[in-house]
Amino acid sequence: MGSCGALESFGRIEPRHDVVFEVVGQDNWQDAARLVARVFARDEPLVRFLGITEQEMLQFTLQYYRKIALEGLSLIARDVASRAVIGARISEDSAIEPPDDLITELSPKFDPLFACLEQVGAPYFNQYRPEPGECAHMFMVAVADGYTNMGIAPRMNRLFFDLARERGFRRLVTEPTGNISQHVLRDKMGFNVLARLAYRDFEFNGRKVFAGIEGHEYAMLMEKRL
Repeated sequence: MGSCGALESFGRIEPRHDVVFEVVGQDNWQDAARLVARVFARDEPLVRFLGITEQEMLQFTLQYYRKIALEGLSLIARDVASRAVIGARISEDSAIEPPDDLITELSPKFDPLFACLEQVGAPYFNQYRPEPGECAHMFMVAVADGYTNMGIAPRMNRLFFDLARERGFRRLVTEPTGNISQHVLRDKMGFNVLARLAYRDFEFNGRKVFAGIEGHEYAMLMEKRL
């Protein structure tokens, strides 16, 4: 799975830029990993609060995206002129667990982040245990500097919805951590909030590690039916 052929041309979105979209596969997943690491280290609220650097983020994405490349559920946006990857919508089958040896080295800074996301999603997945091909996990989305506010992320999301439907998926789940992404998913994309975890209440190893975060209140679990 995961053919890297172009899905469609977005046409001219700005006088200098034409964009084409591709499914993430074996010959472009590392480009997606580098873009997401760069954008998340700069913009993602919990990543920034924990001081996770771009290099530490890249260490994670370069290991984990080997799974992503095999599943064929993720997309990139590429600038036609420069061939640079300028957007990535990273998604996966929520029922397919990563191999135990997929990630062999990772900064301990990630531990409270993963624990928070696991805690907010655990009640849902303890009750609903999807089979492969039923529920897709919308994991990460990133757009490069100079290409934001051009409609690239919404277009990737719509293409992903179409791709997931074609593959037979009936549910989408995601865990947005910031208030902007939560607003977009709930109010513009039709996701329902199933669970939320207040940062002021979350504890990791006896410490309220996110109590000092500003501008964001909750991690959420959201779902959309296709």
